[in-house]
Order: sequence, then C-alpha cells, then structure tokens
Amino acid sequence: MRKQKKLILTILLLFSFVISQTAIASAMSSTQLQEGTATGEMFYPATFYSATESQGFGPGSEVPFRTPMESGYLWKDSVEPLKVVWTFYQPGLRPIYTMEKDLTYKKQITEGTDTGKWVFADTATFTVPALAETGTWLAKSEIKMADGTVRQGVSAENSQSIYIAFPVEGGDPITNLFGAPWYFFNMKMPPLFWFPLILVWGPALFIAICFISPRVSETFKRGFGRLGEARSKWKK
Repeated sequence: MRKQKKLILTILLLFSFVISQTAIASAMSSTQLQEGTATGEMFYPATFYSATESQGFGPGSEVPFRTPMESGYLWKDSVEPLKVVWTFYQPGLRPIYTMEKDLTYKKQITEGTDTGKWVFADTATFTVPALAETGTWLAKSEIKMADGTVRQGVSAENSQSIYIAFPVEGGDPITNLFGAPWYFFNMKMPPLFWFPLILVWGPALFIAICFISPRVSETFKRGFGRLGEARSKWKK
C-alpha cells in the first residue's frame, strides 16, 4: 500500500512539473512578443500575411494560406501543374512541417487567345503548434509542373516573393496542453496532454482507480494470473 502511494505521488509530481514548465514557456513567449516586433526586417523575399496583424496567431490557430495570396488572382502557365508542396518554417527559416497535395483549383482554358494554357491556384491551412516560438513564421509553396520544373512564388503583385510571413505569439498553458498539436518527423501529432503526456497520466489514472477500488485491483490481479498460467501452458 505504501509503495502504491509513493508511486502515485511521484507520478503526480512529475505531471505537475510538466504543466509548470509549459506555463513558464508560454509566459516567456508572451513576453518576447511584447518586447519585440512580429514584422521586423526580412532578409529573404517575403510578403506579410497581414501588415496590420499586431498580436499574431497563437498555438492551435488555423492559419489559411493561398497562392497567389491575392484574392481573385490565378497563376497562368502553358505547362500543366500537377502537385503543390507547402513548407512551413519557424523563425530562423527552420522547417517544421511539409505537406504535398493536389491543387485546390486547376483548369485548362478552352477558348480565346490563351487556349490550351492552364490557370491554377491553391489554398492550405497550417495549425500553429503548442509552445510555438514567438516571432515571424514563414510559409512557402512550390508547384510541381508536368515538365519537371517547379514554380515558386506566392504573390501575383510581387514576383520576387516566395514566402508568406505571418506573426506567431505564445499561448496560455491550457491551450498549449489541450488545444494545440505538435509536429514530429513531419507528422502532425495530437495535443501534448493526449500524447506523449498520456504515458504519465494514463498509468497514474489506472493506479489511482485500483487504489480506490480494491475490487477492480483484484479483478486485474486475477486476469494477469490467468494470463500467466496460459503462457506457462503454451510454453510446455
């Protein structure tokens, strides 16, 4: 019984430590946002998502993107576009997530002086992850063409712009734990509370239930005992 109490206490303390670290990280991110600027000088060709965005997008926010980013515009080319690859970057041009998809809109012109040419555009959505670093994040689209070339660019009004810059701010601990995903090896993972923290609170909840209800604990003991007997018979 004492061992069970010590184990429960240890797990609860570990869980409390993780939550406190999440809160500290969120507070630091918010402080950085207030002290700095989300739209500072850029050293690569980028168009800002919103020049008037003062606070930025927090963890869990769904940020919509479009190429070309100006509403009402379409790309036009004599070569057919096949796929589009979107890459999203943390501050410092560090990639965090890449996805390849079919274009949202693609049509071949069948009449007029541009007959045979293709017009196309694409939209994508990126979810800001938990514990996101405060600052200017970037989105980049690369459209794969049928002739093997890649078309870069996001702005119909600025041909040199190949990134969409968007400001990100730190979130509160609750959102970071329960409402925002995180990215691992180019995979979008569930919020931190569900994975990997389930490895902490899952066993703690199981032990707590067994501790509170001796009947449940006894049921599991009998189940494990029968499983052990079955394995022994199978080995023989």
